[in-house]
Amino acid sequence: MAINLSNFLISKEDKSKMADFQDLDHLDGVSISVTSANLYNNNRDDLVLFYFRNGAEYASVYTKSKVISENIKWNLSIKSKRIRALIVNARNANCLTGSKGFNSLREIAEEAAKLLSNKQKSDEDNPKKISPKDIIFGCTGTIGETFPLAKIKSSIKNLVDKIKYTQNKYLWIKAAMSILTTDLKPKLAMEECNIGGEKVKIYGIAKGSGMIHPNMATTLAYIFTDATLSNDILGKLLKKNITNTFNAISCDGDTSTNDMATIFATNEVKNYQVKSINENKIKNFDKALNNVLLNLAKRVVSDGEGAFVKATRPSSGSASDTHLAFGSGGAERMRISSAGLVGVGTDSPESALHVIGSFPDSLTKAGVHMGTLTSGYAAMQFNHTVGGFIDFSEPGVDFAGRILYTHSDDSMIFYNAATERLRITSGGSLLLGATAVSNSEKLRIHTASSDKAIMKFTNTGTGSTAGDGLEFGLSSSEDAEIILREDKNILFLNGATTTEKVRIDSSGRLLIGTTTEGNELADNLTVADTGNCGITIRSGTSNYGSIYFSDATSGGGEYAGQIEYLHSADRFTFYAGVSAIMRVHSDKIDVLGHTETDTLNVSGISTFANTVSVAETIEHTGDTNTSISFPSNDYIRLTTSNSSRLNATPNGYILIGTNSEPSGGDAHAENARLLVQGRIGNTADSGRLNLQRGSSASNGSSIGSITFTDNSNNAYARIETQADATPGTDDYPGRIVFSTTPDGSASPTESLHINSSGQTNIGGSAGAVGSKFNIFNGSDTENILGITGADESSEYAAIGVNGGNAVITGGGAGSTNTGILFRTAASGTETERLRITSSGNVGINSTVPSEELDVGGTTQTQILKVNGSSTFNGNINMFSTAPQLIMKEDGSSHGDTNWALVRDADSFSIRWNNASPYALRASTSGGSVTSVFLRQSGLEVNASGTVIQGSLSKGSGSFKIDHPLVGMSTTHNLVHSFIEGPQADLIYRGKVDLVDGSATVNIDTAGRMTEGTFVALCTNVQCFTTNETDWTAIKGSVSGNTLTVLAQDSSCTATVSWMVVGERKDQHMIDTNWTDDNGRVITEPPKTD
Repeated sequence: MAINLSNFLISKEDKSKMADFQDLDHLDGVSISVTSANLYNNNRDDLVLFYFRNGAEYASVYTKSKVISENIKWNLSIKSKRIRALIVNARNANCLTGSKGFNSLREIAEEAAKLLSNKQKSDEDNPKKISPKDIIFGCTGTIGETFPLAKIKSSIKNLVDKIKYTQNKYLWIKAAMSILTTDLKPKLAMEECNIGGEKVKIYGIAKGSGMIHPNMATTLAYIFTDATLSNDILGKLLKKNITNTFNAISCDGDTSTNDMATIFATNEVKNYQVKSINENKIKNFDKALNNVLLNLAKRVVSDGEGAFVKATRPSSGSASDTHLAFGSGGAERMRISSAGLVGVGTDSPESALHVIGSFPDSLTKAGVHMGTLTSGYAAMQFNHTVGGFIDFSEPGVDFAGRILYTHSDDSMIFYNAATERLRITSGGSLLLGATAVSNSEKLRIHTASSDKAIMKFTNTGTGSTAGDGLEFGLSSSEDAEIILREDKNILFLNGATTTEKVRIDSSGRLLIGTTTEGNELADNLTVADTGNCGITIRSGTSNYGSIYFSDATSGGGEYAGQIEYLHSADRFTFYAGVSAIMRVHSDKIDVLGHTETDTLNVSGISTFANTVSVAETIEHTGDTNTSISFPSNDYIRLTTSNSSRLNATPNGYILIGTNSEPSGGDAHAENARLLVQGRIGNTADSGRLNLQRGSSASNGSSIGSITFTDNSNNAYARIETQADATPGTDDYPGRIVFSTTPDGSASPTESLHINSSGQTNIGGSAGAVGSKFNIFNGSDTENILGITGADESSEYAAIGVNGGNAVITGGGAGSTNTGILFRTAASGTETERLRITSSGNVGINSTVPSEELDVGGTTQTQILKVNGSSTFNGNINMFSTAPQLIMKEDGSSHGDTNWALVRDADSFSIRWNNASPYALRASTSGGSVTSVFLRQSGLEVNASGTVIQGSLSKGSGSFKIDHPLVGMSTTHNLVHSFIEGPQADLIYRGKVDLVDGSATVNIDTAGRMTEGTFVALCTNVQCFTTNETDWTAIKGSVSGNTLTVLAQDSSCTATVSWMVVGERKDQHMIDTNWTDDNGRVITEPPKTD
């Protein structure tokens, strides 16, 4: 872990509180709840909720990694400037989880929003509905694992139930501990400061370990304040102060996918309204925020990956116990003792550099990394007059291996198993098994046993075919030779007769058992024998045997192909380039590097001449969510997106969108061989089936059809969709045609179709204009649509045409009652309204009409309405407790209004629009007319004069006048509500926040009026102001349409209520008869008769 000191240590503040557990107490507006979702399977706290019951302004900075987690994607999608909750989980980073991870957050947010909304209803006087988009998330933990939706979602209710409206130190510590992953300690910090004289708090918690790097650092940091600050101010302050705090941290050069730092302001303290981060009044907060962030960042560094540096000096005793320890992952890794000895992997160094560790079977590796001299060469120096050595030892053994240099004879000696094996003399001779040269040779190989091979180089050979050059010998006889010949061939011979076994010819070809090469395309190595022949590559029982194919002269990077055999798995692996393309096991073949649990994986086009047997599943390359599987015998299933899409079952069913065969219910449905359920890619429950035409359509084109045939493919019926007109852009007219095969025919013909206009046509292709249901009989007969009862001979009705006339027929050949009845139904009860009898009489609300038109019979409750000119021969008898004769004039000037003559028990009245009260009424007494009354809006005129009967009252009042501004009077009205008083007063009111002790209000704007209206409308203006926040004195004044409010304290930021009252002066006030010539209300007019 490294620290950018120029940034990180720039702070000179000595007063920041750095105790391990600071006394964070209650902070208004923040509620905390902590629980275990059992994400670690040990019931530790791993889920925390920060709930802002009144909402909070916020701002965030996120990781600069190109790969980001799903919770950061969710947070970036939030547009709300004021949120209600932050939910943070440990153990799982929700990164590389795709849309499934993102949708998991949506489900959790919906659940939390619902439960928090219910809590608002139960706890708040003015509850607010909380939306999923009012919630943001923090996630930390392992990348690439499936997000534990079920565990977290089921824990949300417990989180909400455990919300604490009052916090203390221990609740903050629990919250900080719940978000830890590999770091060891909770990280908390706090500061207090003033904004414009108001005291505010700043609290913070964080976690961070591993992958910390500038521009955030596997870090979650959450800052909370009760100050009132806008999103813009919060964002600018956070970005400014993150630079020399969290962005100064680096570990391993990594950047995490989940890093975030967020600051929340609950606005509970009504401090000075900050408009810029450069204002003097925000500087204390700016500095305090930097202290909190720096405090947390240092804690992240001190706890990163469990790293520590610890100096130990005993309070008493020997100073030799003093040491400096360096650690990571919570464990000591290196120690410098009081004697200056450095121990790596040991806490008891016995030499200047003492390294202990096992290699290569452990991540703790013993060794020394060489530095660089000024000459530029890497070096490790041993400075001693006798010499120096490097020992390779194990516990209890002085050394198992050693590299020794002695200055006395300038020899370099190599040991293993505590025995000298190799020596390089001062003269440059290399000795194996010997400690001194015998004849100034440069290479000497010696063995004490006479039956061991000796290799000897001589310089006596002439380079001819005589065989001089390099020899192998066994004891005293030379029965094995390597010959370097003059013709540039190298021969290997053995046996008493020194028979040639191997040859390397002048072209570099290797010949074994033969002196002639093989095929010219594969003659670099030729192996021959008169019997069985082969090549053996022998390696350990758990190791590889390999053949490499290279296109360069050196280095593993140039290998273009490889064949390897792994003995522990008994398998071949074939490589093309550096990638494995096929594995051959004892029982299966893997192609193109797929998982070894598959029997055969094929990418691209492959042809199999014979049967390919698959035990269970065929998967798509690189996509385990797409497969063809065989759940049981005679069963095939097609799966995409890890969901079953199509099944062919042993019983012969084809199932789409379901795995269940139909059962129960309708017998035809149960026996259907094709079942489609739901819609692929959609949550809809309805079954969908799409028949798609293979090319573009024109008018009359068939789009798709379903034909019903027998087992010989003879068609009995067909349902077909056709283009009903020529299609165009966003214009796809269609019709459905139902066809049946007539008796005696071999193919279906059209019986019914529904066209693109929604017309249903039976027996024809075109209907009457505007009709939606048409039946064609093929001839001009009366009965086209017939309806029969239980007895077809006596109960039937028919609808038809005759000579272009519509015909409705009712009755029957065996019935004497052949009338036509018209009924209506209300609340399930049928009532006859009209009847036409067999004799032609028409009865309206009369079941036995005795006349040609019988309206109402004797029920005395019916009304006859006549439109147009009508002549009645005879009397019109009206039977009713209050018979009415309504006269309605047909004309645009009167619309639907009408006059009515009404006769009741003791009067005769004329009513307008059939409304009460009446317009004119003549009262009777003893059969004589006694008076006539004229009434209009409560005004009654009788023989004794005009009087107002009762009282005149109104529920509310308003005025509507022509707009008083020139240019708007012809296009707009002006509407105001009014109240009663000795003046015609107009009232305007509102609230305004003071900035630096003052504020102005445009009264036209506040009253939602056009500029200038207030001045044109009002005179004798007065204003009233009230300080709603504190006791600072304020005053107000009005000039034109502007209200100005001033506070005695120029720094006051109070909220002020204001009211402006003006007396009306527009033309309407002058024109009315209840004001004087100046337009003012006559408040005490004299009484009149």
